[in-house]
Amino acid sequence: VRGTTDRYSSTTLDGATVTSTEAGKKSFSYDLLPANLIDRTIVVKSSTPDMPGDITGGQVQIQTLDFPPKMIMRVNLGTSYNTLTTGKQFFSSQGGKHDWLGFDDGSRKFPGDNNSLLSLAQMLPNSWAPLSRHAPSSSSFYYSFGDRFDFSEDNPLLNQLGFITSLSYKNGFQRNKKYINDIALSRENTGSKDEYSVLWGAIANINLKLNENNKLSIKNNFNHSALDEVTQFNSIDGGMMLQNLYTIIGWNQRSIYTGQLSGEHNLSSLGGYLVDWQMFYSSSRSEDPDRKAQALDPGLVADRRQKPVAPGVCPGGRPEIGGLGAEKLGPGAEFGGVVVRRPAQAAHGPG
Repeated sequence: VRGTTDRYSSTTLDGATVTSTEAGKKSFSYDLLPANLIDRTIVVKSSTPDMPGDITGGQVQIQTLDFPPKMIMRVNLGTSYNTLTTGKQFFSSQGGKHDWLGFDDGSRKFPGDNNSLLSLAQMLPNSWAPLSRHAPSSSSFYYSFGDRFDFSEDNPLLNQLGFITSLSYKNGFQRNKKYINDIALSRENTGSKDEYSVLWGAIANINLKLNENNKLSIKNNFNHSALDEVTQFNSIDGGMMLQNLYTIIGWNQRSIYTGQLSGEHNLSSLGGYLVDWQMFYSSSRSEDPDRKAQALDPGLVADRRQKPVAPGVCPGGRPEIGGLGAEKLGPGAEFGGVVVRRPAQAAHGPG
């Protein structure tokens, strides 16, 4: 927005600020929202008193449908081919059976910090060597469904119940070449970084229009993402005549939930005042169950590619181990507050 990065912008979904879907960035994946469930999108480039003060670039306001005009259902299946990655050698960490959903099943769990180095080396899973395979094509799936029910036969615009639901999923395989030439230190680094990503989300909204003056809404949004990274590079130090092969493996998973209860009321008997109120709960959880790095001498490269290397049994190598337990980010409830306004025609009065 206005040429600025995601750091200076924000996104709201049905009036509630959404949390970032990417680790270390203030961004949101708009393709999680099916286009047929969006009522309108507004891009605000100038701040107003009712907006948060942490944006300088702008704000993207997305409003989903309250009452679909008719029953809607859509299913999309997609796949993509990357000439740099698909069908070629791809490295990933030794994970578990739930990796395709973006959840670690405990295979990467760190044994703990209360053990001695010897016992810790024996308890750690032997997952130092990344898995090698041919990268498949990326895939995506989107499903959305919505409908409305009219309870008033005389006026179908009164006593309405509407709902929308959606489920989306996509994964991706990406390989990026790395080359860093440090002339000052006479050091040359060449290698690659393989990334396997998972992103899926769900929306469930219910809107009830009691009469022409009162409306209640319950809206829910959940997103989950995971990123598996394997970085390998060969470092040649010309000054010290050294050569090392570095391998860095990491896994990060994030969950985001936003729930909202809101209402709109027209107090026609009190001068036509409009009362909008909103309460919402937002929480996010980020976990790094496993992150490890190791440096090996060239003589061990062939061995390491053929079989896993156990920690503490790396002659000539310098393995480093590390793990982070679950960390919950941004917990707690936030209340949107109450807004009372009077329409212009009511404020001016008749005539």
